[in-house]
Amino acid sequence: MVILQGRYQVSPTKRLTISAEPHKSPEGAFLLDLQALQQACDLNEGHCEIQISTLYGVMRGTLVERPGRRFHHRLYEGHVAFVPQA
Repeated sequence: MVILQGRYQVSPTKRLTISAEPHKSPEGAFLLDLQALQQACDLNEGHCEIQISTLYGVMRGTLVERPGRRFHHRLYEGHVAFVPQA
């Protein structure tokens, strides 16, 4: 499981898309997250388990690497859910 360091915003349908746009150079935590996603997906045939922080709490899910639609860049898509409280 990859624990992403950035704070992410998830759609109401719990769908998460992370895009490495070629015209915007990633920096900081986002750059580290992209590198970790790339390594995890390369090792697991394009799938990776993730954990993210959101404004409303911690969420987990699976992302799948997809080909970029408009440009040649990495795109990760999937669904996440809140982690149950113990």
